[in-house]
Amino acid sequence: MTVPLDRQKNIADVAPRVRQQLGLGSAATQGTDNFATAAQGVKADNAFPRDEYAIFDTVVDMPDIEVLPSIDFIRVNGYYAAGDGGGGSYVRTENEPMHAGKFQTADGSWWELALSSLNFQGKDVLPAVGVAYIIDQTYQIDAADENYILNGGFNVWHEGYMPTSLSENTNAMILAQWRAETVGTGTSINSIQKISGASGGLRFNAVFGVGNGLAYVRQNILGVRQFSGKQFTSVIDIEVDVACVMDFYVRMRINASDASVDRPLVVDTNELAISPGRKLVAVTFNCPDVSSYIGVENFQNSLEYAFRIQGSSKTVNVKVYGATVTSGRKLRAPTRATYIETLTGEDACFEVGVAQINGFTASSGQKRLFTQYRSKKIRTPAVTVYDMAGTAGRVSTYDSAGTRTDGVAPSSVISDDFGVGVVLITSTACGIAFRYAANAYP
Repeated sequence: MTVPLDRQKNIADVAPRVRQQLGLGSAATQGTDNFATAAQGVKADNAFPRDEYAIFDTVVDMPDIEVLPSIDFIRVNGYYAAGDGGGGSYVRTENEPMHAGKFQTADGSWWELALSSLNFQGKDVLPAVGVAYIIDQTYQIDAADENYILNGGFNVWHEGYMPTSLSENTNAMILAQWRAETVGTGTSINSIQKISGASGGLRFNAVFGVGNGLAYVRQNILGVRQFSGKQFTSVIDIEVDVACVMDFYVRMRINASDASVDRPLVVDTNELAISPGRKLVAVTFNCPDVSSYIGVENFQNSLEYAFRIQGSSKTVNVKVYGATVTSGRKLRAPTRATYIETLTGEDACFEVGVAQINGFTASSGQKRLFTQYRSKKIRTPAVTVYDMAGTAGRVSTYDSAGTRTDGVAPSSVISDDFGVGVVLITSTACGIAFRYAANAYP
């Protein structure tokens, strides 16, 4: 329950206990009136009078609340709801802070997270769980020794076999393991391509119509059991050329259904204002324990992870250099070191190849060509065949002299868990050839 104005005061006999719970240090737990650190300088000489503080329910409610002028320090118990892990301790500031972890109350005052106001150097965790932050120089970020995201450096591509643009309200795989999606009238994604250079990266233009639109970049991380009941942190290395909004959206798909009970929400973060330039954006989230609900494991059981760019009536040029999801709360740098393991594991999800045969007689009859996949796929793939000139849905044939004819429509295309083939009925071809792409991404 929100504390009314006439009750926003401290009870003296609980002040030391509250200070200790908030981790304010030994000086602040001895019943002293003030505390400070050398790093705070003059501003901290009279910081946080301990006899005036208040407690509120949620961060989202604070813009509608007036706080007494005598209150300089408050505790908020959650972000969207009390106890959701998004709360924190906040201190009143003279001006709007130039970082995340802030809000303005109805009386016009600005408040920032106490950890930010103390300006601790070398923080390696975010101030709160379930809240998106822009990571600045006050944080210490170590190299990632794990990454649940595959192709986290966006350096494995399937050029020529994936779309380079998406129209409004569509979704498609755009490179190895990654899918893009557009939501909203007039929202599209175009110029999807790899950032030039050996380190890789994803670049695209997000075009937003008059209404607010969303441009998703997402991955279904297989093996949902490994996430059940655990905590994870994600860091994105992103660059935009105009101001926009970004957030994280994560669900757990525990059964082959779109029902809410089978896709519990993990986190839908605050909308973070992103200014032009390159920056690190991060969130820590808790996955619910879904072990009692999980059915048979298959390719649909996954952590549905996404970050989203939002905007209206603008085009945002986006570059994403890396993305990580790692265990626990410690911040880990977006990795670009997964190229080999991603590349070697790609045959389970995606395969391109060529099939060719000759030696048929020139007499008219049924001619068949079937080729087996190089490796087992995680599910029956969607297959597209191409002639040797690259035209989809067509094959190439050869006569007895070896002359190639492109653009031949096959009578049928056969594909299953094992391979792909084509059938030509009443054909005089002496040889058949085709290229294929088998897409088994979840």
